[in-house]
Amino acid sequence: GLVALVAWEGGQAAMRKATEDARHIIERVDSELQKEMRSLAAVARRIRGVPIAQPRPTPGDAAFNSELFPQWIGSIIWSLDSGETVFSSLPGEELPAPSQSWADKVRTANGPVIDGIEFVAGQPSVLVHTPVPNDPRRLILTTALRPEEFQEILHSRPPKDGVNALVDSRGHFIARSRDFEDRVGTPATTYVMDAVGRGGEGSYRGRTWEGLQNYSAYFTSALTGWSAHVAIAEHLVDASTPWAVWVAIGGGLLSLLLAGGLVWLVRRDAERRHHAERSLANARRVETLGRLTGGIAHDFNNMLTVIIGGLERARRRSADIGSSKEVGMALQAAQRAATLTRSLLLYSRPQSAQIDTIDLGGCVRESAETIQRTVGPTYKIEH
Repeated sequence: GLVALVAWEGGQAAMRKATEDARHIIERVDSELQKEMRSLAAVARRIRGVPIAQPRPTPGDAAFNSELFPQWIGSIIWSLDSGETVFSSLPGEELPAPSQSWADKVRTANGPVIDGIEFVAGQPSVLVHTPVPNDPRRLILTTALRPEEFQEILHSRPPKDGVNALVDSRGHFIARSRDFEDRVGTPATTYVMDAVGRGGEGSYRGRTWEGLQNYSAYFTSALTGWSAHVAIAEHLVDASTPWAVWVAIGGGLLSLLLAGGLVWLVRRDAERRHHAERSLANARRVETLGRLTGGIAHDFNNMLTVIIGGLERARRRSADIGSSKEVGMALQAAQRAATLTRSLLLYSRPQSAQIDTIDLGGCVRESAETIQRTVGPTYKIEH
């Protein structure tokens, strides 16, 4: 399982790097746009209250502006109320007419607006609309930025066997690591469009215009609504998947074997514990039985002592021989019972055993009559 996780982690690491690259691209783009907005705000403050006598700058002014702001294609100044252009530094003879969408965006934002990419004066341009502050004419400075500025940022994170792209909020290419000149200003694929619609950040599986099957990570700017997309070739993410699957299967089988062994060990331990508990219970029962037997034997021994003492006194006083013989037999039986009782006491409790020499044949002869009466006439005692 751990090996499969490591293999799977290889593809995930590539996706995490793609997400990091997309975030880095957006951070760089936002930083550059904020610089441009500060520059445009300074220009807009200079326009406030200044009469605009010429619809276009002089060649000298145009050259100065080009040197001062090389990233700008040009600018126009237009009236938010009339929608007419009053000044243009864009190339071309005719004054470009501002789009109604520009006016709508400026009114909605009530401040500077970073727009998407459009073709202005025949060139793909990123538009930034900046209101002229405190001017009764309600003029708007719209500047067209060169997309090559953002193309350079995109190349700061060169893709490995993949494609990087920067698109505006409509899903049109602002910059692209492949075929930039042909794709800039054109719509991206439906996969990119879907991600633009979701916003935020995330990943998706798709295919580029070149047919590259890929996994893409994207990150969306909160400032502009633009998003950076970093596409990784599919094989870089999926290459370890078959091997990881087999490793996962092998790991699963090994886990089953280990689990089976663990179950066997647990069962064996349980059986041993159960056997030990049964042995302990038996030992306790034997101990209890021994105590009970010992108590009974002790009491019985006390009674036999009294009986034996009485029989001995009766035998000494009896003058009748026949009676003396019967008393002697009773005394012998009582003595054997006492011996048996002492044996029970020896079994029931720890005692010091007495070693003595006995006449085994005599014991059998003495016990034969008693045993014969006990077993009955079915058995014959021989000695």
